[in-house]
Amino acid sequence: MKKALAILLLLMPLPAFCLDMDFYTYDGFQETVDAFTRLALIFSDTAFMGFAATFAIFGILALSPAR
Repeated sequence: MKKALAILLLLMPLPAFCLDMDFYTYDGFQETVDAFTRLALIFSDTAFMGFAATFAIFGILALSPAR
C-alpha cells in the first residue's frame, strides 16, 4: 500500500513556479534585441559549451580540498 501511494505521489503534477518579468528599454529596443540575439548565438555554439565545461572543471578542481 505504501509503495502504491509513493508512486501515486510521484506521478501527481506539481504546480509550476515561474517568474514572469518585463524587460524595459528606453529608446534602445534594437540594441537589446541584438544583445539577446548575440547571447543566443553564443550559447548555441558547441565550442562555447566546451569552453564553459573546461572552466567549470577547473573551478571544481581549484575549490576541491587538496589531499
